[in-house]
Amino acid sequence: MVGLFLASLSTPALCDGVLVSATPPPGAGSSILSSGDAVLAAASAVGIAASSFGDRWAWRESQGGEGAEKGIARLAEHLGNPLVVGPALLASYATGRLTGLPGLSASSARVAGAIAGAGLLDLGLKVCVGRARPARGTCDPDDFQPFVRINGAFPSGHTTVAFAAAAAIQSETRARWVPWVVYPAASAVGWSRIRENEHWLSDVVAGAALGYWSGRTIDRIERSRFRIFDRASFLVNGSRRSFRVGFRAHF
Repeated sequence: MVGLFLASLSTPALCDGVLVSATPPPGAGSSILSSGDAVLAAASAVGIAASSFGDRWAWRESQGGEGAEKGIARLAEHLGNPLVVGPALLASYATGRLTGLPGLSASSARVAGAIAGAGLLDLGLKVCVGRARPARGTCDPDDFQPFVRINGAFPSGHTTVAFAAAAAIQSETRARWVPWVVYPAASAVGWSRIRENEHWLSDVVAGAALGYWSGRTIDRIERSRFRIFDRASFLVNGSRRSFRVGFRAHF
């Protein structure tokens, strides 16, 4: 991810290849839930409920409009596609290994872990809720078939991935410009999913809330409780004449 790589070069927290300011001791600040999470959950519930009243309005407003708007929506959509984000993080990891920036590699791996965790939570909710998509159902945002629709609309997976990546990247750096880049980009993903007739407005709001919470929380747990990437890492080394890929772990 370009933002993560640039942050590793510009952040004042970079010291001895460590992208974040410091890795806390195991167990410090690593509880899964906190009082702040309760506030976030309450605010998210209110936001989702409020946005559900605008589902039909947002759907009608998104219809039509070709040319540049459609092209921008399709471009933004890729920023929440795991098939695009995954290889980008892999490239960022390899770049850190090859250029002597282990902090970049570890951060890339933690961001990938946060995205994977958020994606699993999203898939579980999709099955449990079973909401119809605007383009494939009855165009009724109140059409729910729990445990029947496997790939339901609620919450938006692309938006979840985008906001999980944004929250995790923000957690990995002190660079002040990062939030001003990653969150507008994640919001553009959410807009594109409504524009492409794949999700209702409340799906996107729910995906943003889920992605933000899970991305921030999982990244924090990875760094403070398990410190998994202090114990295990992929090895990528190369030169003009040779190239090696491996894996190393100690427990």
